[in-house]
Order: sequence, then C-alpha cells, then structure tokens
Amino acid sequence: MAAVLSPAEGKVSSSTLLELQLRRRQRRSKNFLLKHAANEPESLEETLQAATISFKTDDSRQRASERQPPGSEVPKQPLSGAEVAHQLETWIKQMADFESIDLSSNETSGMYTMPSVVSKDAASIDPYPKLDKEKFTYKGGRDKDRRFHGRGVIEFDNDCSMTGVWKNGKRDGKCRMDAMEGSVSLLDGYFSDDKINGKVRVQLTDSTWITGYAKESVLHGFCRYYDKDKKLQYIGITRNGKLFGTCWKILPGGGYIVGKVDAEGQFTGPNIAYIYPDNITAFLGMFEKGDMVRTQSVTLQGFETEYNCIKVPVFSKPDGEFFKKEVSTTEWLTPNTMLEDPYELRTVYVGPSKTPGAEEGLFAARDLKPNTIAAFYNGIRRQK
Repeated sequence: MAAVLSPAEGKVSSSTLLELQLRRRQRRSKNFLLKHAANEPESLEETLQAATISFKTDDSRQRASERQPPGSEVPKQPLSGAEVAHQLETWIKQMADFESIDLSSNETSGMYTMPSVVSKDAASIDPYPKLDKEKFTYKGGRDKDRRFHGRGVIEFDNDCSMTGVWKNGKRDGKCRMDAMEGSVSLLDGYFSDDKINGKVRVQLTDSTWITGYAKESVLHGFCRYYDKDKKLQYIGITRNGKLFGTCWKILPGGGYIVGKVDAEGQFTGPNIAYIYPDNITAFLGMFEKGDMVRTQSVTLQGFETEYNCIKVPVFSKPDGEFFKKEVSTTEWLTPNTMLEDPYELRTVYVGPSKTPGAEEGLFAARDLKPNTIAAFYNGIRRQK
C-alpha cells in the first residue's frame, strides 16, 4: 500500500490514511452489495459493518476449512428442535409403511444384511427346509435330470402350497408359501441355493408380521416388526433371529423406547431412553426389560446412523432429578408428588379457574396441535 504524505509536514497523515482506507472499503463494500443485494445500507457505518461481517464469516469458514483433514467437510450447524423432531417423525412414518419393502426385486449388495456368519443354533424361518421329507405334488419346469427347474408350484397334502423358481432342484429366486406347522404361517421372499437370502416378509402363527432381510434362512439384518393389524412395533437389526444393537420400540399412543438391547434382545442397560411423543423430550438412563429404573431428563439433539439404516439418537447431557417407573395402586400414588414431568412442563400448567367454585384447573401452556397428548395421568387404580 502506497504512503500518503501531508504537503504541510512532509510525512504520513494518519487521518488522511484512515480516510483513504474508509473510501476504499466503501467502494469495495458498495460493489459487493450491488452484486448481492437490491438495497444499499443507509449509512457508511452500515456499509462497513456489512462488509466486515461478510468478511469475518467467509474468513472463519476458510479457516475452519483449512483446519479440516483432507477429504472431510466443515461441520454442519446443529439442527433446531423442530428440525430434529421432524426428522424423527418422517423416519418413523417411513418405517411404519408396511408396503414400503419392495418385493418385486431382491437386494443383493449386502448393505442391509449382517456380514457376520449365521449361528448354527439360530432359528430358521423356512417352513420347508427339507422338501424331500414332505408329501406333495409338483407342477412346473424340470431340467434334463428331471429336477425342479424354472417356475413351479408345489401343493402339499395339508392344502398348503408353494410357488416360486427353482434351479437344478434348488429354490433360486422369489418364492411364496404358506404353512400349518412351525412358527411361520406365510413367507414371501428370495432364495438362493435353497436358502432364504435377502428380502423377506413373514407372517407368524400369532398373526404378527416381520419384514426385513435374511441370510441362510435366518433373520440376519435390518428388520421391522408389526402387529396383526400391520401397525409398527419394533425397528432394528436382527442377528441370528434376535434383536441386536440399537433398536426402537414404538409405544401405543406415541413415544418410543430406544437403545442398545442386551444379548436376549431386551431393552436392558444403562444407556436406554424413552422419547416422549413430542420427539424432543426424553429420559435417559438405566432400564430393565423396558422398564425405567433410574433416568434423568434430556433433549433429543440429532442422529447418527448404525448399519446403514438405523437412526441412533444423540441426546443432551442428562441433568436434574432422577425418575423411575412407578405404578399406582388402589391406595398408593407416589412419594414424589412435587416431581415435575419434563414433557408436561412444556404443555400444561396448574392455575386458578375462571369458573366459579372450580378452584384450580389444568391449562394448556401453549397452542397444541389436534391429537397432541397434553399430560399423562397416573391416578389411583380401582379394582374391578
């Protein structure tokens, strides 16, 4: 930058230098604003402030980018509570769609199937693992050795049936079957080398449903569990036929239990959470077989992903009083009558009623959407 000399003193004038800098910044910021905004700031101070803010923002992004290791991205800004709640609501709706699994084609990349070896002791979901021990009639294609080959239909003596594709005597392709014995009453899925591998939909003998991924005729990947009315109950990885890793249990009326299940597929451990129906408020702590033992209030802040498909919630640091499950009786309610529910703190409050003689009442603390749970009532239970 060239020095500016004062004619009177023959040296640099700090005031003249400052004015020159201001004029240059004004021209630069004005050119910037002409390109990026319809209206100019009202004053020079606003112009310089806008330019300075813009410069600091871009510079901070550049410095953050320079600090990142090669190939990584600048961390994203944290999501708002509404954005987090919307993400969870959208994901649950997608998972709840019973028809969302596309059985018109198989998924063979292994993305949603566990890479581990299937245990020999794991329960098979194939109603007919050994067809040679069954009594049936077959109609369909055969190869030169008279083995089942191509499309065919098997009709069993017990009036059940199987339709599908065979290759040199082994099921190889999409097959559909029903059964009267065992735990599976209906199966629709893909076979390779006479084993169920890939997408599958199963109805159990209790009329509940499972959709997901199998390996070697064992549920061994991403699965969703539905009740007999096809309403979603569980989301999670199933390994060797049992829930594994981070799983979600959908509760009646709204809300979820989520966390890493134990070896028996139970929600037992020190890092299990119950998420309220607002998809933000939660309890995090110790659970025993799905029952809350000792937890603290947290808020849902975002998600990570496990096994390419399972949302893993990220919570704030646990804080405040401890909570546990308490079931009232005909004579006992709770020893902690003043312990405030973190969800109800956001939805309701107790105040004087405007109705004569009504004393206190329960009022909405904010505008609530239709079908929103306002409060949970744990009253004295009556014996029938």
